Amino acid sequence: MSATLDANLFCSFFNDAPLVSVPGRTFPVSTYFLEDLIDATDHIIEEGSRFAIRETYYNEKASLWVTNRGGEKRKEVVDLVSQTDVSDVSDLFPGYKMSTRRSMDRVNQEVINFDLIEDTLNLLLDNSERNYSLLPPDGADLSKGSILVFLPGKS
Repeated sequence: MSATLDANLFCSFFNDAPLVSVPGRTFPVSTYFLEDLIDATDHIIEEGSRFAIRETYYNEKASLWVTNRGGEKRKEVVDLVSQTDVSDVSDLFPGYKMSTRRSMDRVNQEVINFDLIEDTLNLLLDNSERNYSLLPPDGADLSKGSILVFLPGKS
């Protein structure tokens, strides 16, 4: 839900409900996306990782005649397994490092990657001297502040 709304319109919708106003101010916010965090932290999502999309397999069965050394033939049913080719890197994230582009091709965005969250917090809080890409918004006081992480919900 957005933090901004037309308070009078909202109150009138609820039959002129009373309005309580708390004085305050807005704070500058920077928005970063998954690819920004992966790129800045050098986080890599390996093939087969619990944070990666599992490779798709297509199973088909086939009947084959197998001949043994004695010339005897027998019919066997075998599984033919083919894998999707994950060696190609998509062009969806130009301007990012190759490792980031490969990770973005693999990432399962339905799984919360706590390791990436930890790497991001480590970069922002413990290794701020090597942080060149996750810049604070203009006017932000880095000595006091908060980090807001939106996590997807499960349906």
